[in-house]
Amino acid sequence: MSINQWKYNLIKVLNSLDSNDSQLVKTINALDSSDPLTIFLNGYLINHCPSFIANVKNKTQVSADYFLKSGREGFYLGDLLFLDNFLLEQSFNPGIYEASSSRLYHSKHPSGLFYEGLTQEKCELLKDLESSYLYYLRGAYNKCPMSYFRLGWFYAKGITVKEDQLKAGQYFYVAAVLGNKNACLNFGNRLDEGNTVLQNKKLAKLFWYKGAFLGCEHSRNKYAIACSNEEYGEISLKEAYLNFQKSAYSFDVRSLCNLSRCLFFGNGVKQDKIKAYVYSLFAKNLNDYEGIQMSEKISTELSQIDKDQANEQMKPFFVSASNYQEKNALIRLTSYLQDALKFYQERVEYIEINDMPKNLESLDFIHPELLAEYPI
Repeated sequence: MSINQWKYNLIKVLNSLDSNDSQLVKTINALDSSDPLTIFLNGYLINHCPSFIANVKNKTQVSADYFLKSGREGFYLGDLLFLDNFLLEQSFNPGIYEASSSRLYHSKHPSGLFYEGLTQEKCELLKDLESSYLYYLRGAYNKCPMSYFRLGWFYAKGITVKEDQLKAGQYFYVAAVLGNKNACLNFGNRLDEGNTVLQNKKLAKLFWYKGAFLGCEHSRNKYAIACSNEEYGEISLKEAYLNFQKSAYSFDVRSLCNLSRCLFFGNGVKQDKIKAYVYSLFAKNLNDYEGIQMSEKISTELSQIDKDQANEQMKPFFVSASNYQEKNALIRLTSYLQDALKFYQERVEYIEINDMPKNLESLDFIHPELLAEYPI
């Protein structure tokens, strides 16, 4: 397929995402069924949006097959989403991972460097940590935020390199600046604890807020906790409650417990012990120790009628949570497709391996301009 056809089809799908769900389905159905973009979209909707394509048996395997087929047909997002979603699934032959990451690498999308490294780091039969480290360095040279994050992890844990917490913090910081949600959580934690940087709880709160905005539920939970503690700046119990609620919709057990606590004590919201019991039961059903303790505590203050009412509220909450997750999945899909459109329009700068400095592993790949506002 020509680049112009890629762009045309991507724009059509993006426009339909901006309108409504039925229009998205119509647009996908109007595309050629053999089009790699169509194949990718079907895989994505099967995996993340059950209201679009319901009753699929072996959802994980079917979705993965769609992504792989899309990748083999030349659409890099197919391989990217396969590796992102299924890299640790034991049901796939390591050779499939290797072929998928190799295709992504040769597509010349910067994430290909990261996934080549991640495949060799995570797959036991392919494990080569030194090669992973070098791929991450190359990814960092191309300003890939995921590569910066993994380099931070390597230095934090002393994997193939000497442990260096200061350098780890700098890599996490740059990854966060470039938009890696996990790095926002990690660097926020470092600021909170004063780990290799000057302790700054207000700035930690901002990094958690950014992580929450990027979709990290652990960051959202941390941000919500910070909103209820004056050490982190202005207190807003309502903001804390709303963020616990959003994160609970993703079934984050910490947020389920914190949301239950807000409702039980009436912090930031009108007291509602029945709803508090509902959220504690969800945490309990996820085998969370705190959830078990809270559900037992709350149950002692409820009548049997109250408990029956709570059980009736379990299903509506599950439906609301599923709808919330699907909405976020469509937001992520929009972001993926916008990135693809930009990639095909601009062919973003990509440094070939042969163009790299020969003393690659001895260089510091933190671009100086990205450390301009690093909190020392």
